[in-house]
Amino acid sequence: MTTTTMDQQPRRPPATQSEPQARHAATPAPSSSTAPAASATTTNTPGKRSLAPTVVDLASVSNHAALEAESVHQVYEDIAEHFSSTRYKPWPVVEQFLLEKKPGSIGCDVGCGNGKYLGVNRDVWTVGVDRSANLIKIVRDRGFDGIVGDALAVTCPTDRFDFVISIAVIHHLSSPTRRIAAIRELLRVVRPGGHALVYVWALEQGSKRQFPGQGHVVYQRYYHLYQQGELEEEVRGAGGTVVRSGYDRDNHYCVATK
Repeated sequence: MTTTTMDQQPRRPPATQSEPQARHAATPAPSSSTAPAASATTTNTPGKRSLAPTVVDLASVSNHAALEAESVHQVYEDIAEHFSSTRYKPWPVVEQFLLEKKPGSIGCDVGCGNGKYLGVNRDVWTVGVDRSANLIKIVRDRGFDGIVGDALAVTCPTDRFDFVISIAVIHHLSSPTRRIAAIRELLRVVRPGGHALVYVWALEQGSKRQFPGQGHVVYQRYYHLYQQGELEEEVRGAGGTVVRSGYDRDNHYCVATK
């Protein structure tokens, strides 16, 4: 499964494709569990309207990095300010995971966005990593530590952190191989006995995530919707051990160790 961002203005025509049996969705489609689609994000909010899913077929894609650069990375650069304004409340399971950490622990948030999780537990130190320079600027402006980096090549030493989180990030990678590689990176930088918490969007959507389109400029992001059990399989494929997993707020999550 993969997701891609596409500016729907005429100057940026959609150009995405997908792997066999891929699942991509902009709006929940309970009656069609394998229907692919793409998610939409907007920068203006004058009048709300719904967006139909955009089906993307990745079978012919030879350069997944280029696909993600256009349909994920550039989108977040363009919408950073608006995106940040909508991300402020920690999800309860993630918040509890962070609050359970011992004082003095050090951690890393890979794909930290605007850094909303970096200050949840003031008794630990957490550095944020994100591909978007604009989001990392927001992180630093808020007084947190953040570096521009790639989930597939985290610029941190091996066995460095007591804990790692990656929240709603890995589903933006456009092949199983790349998603497993990202999980392998999380396990690389966490110390033996430390834990990594991964959240991904679920195929089994409830009513929360509606993917609305608003205003005049619409950006579509590439993402993969995970079926139950799929994330655990990828964690094991990356060499990790599943500690616990579950479903929360239209997401699948997994706590893993190595």
